[in-house]
Amino acid sequence: MNDFSRHQPFNGLPRLFSPTPKGHCDLSDT
Repeated sequence: MNDFSRHQPFNGLPRLFSPTPKGHCDLSDT
């Protein structure tokens, strides 16, 4: 679950709804 936790920069949202370092929602990188 490290990958999951690591991609929650705010509000504890899952990586699917979290902004990536690229500045957009990471909806394709699951």
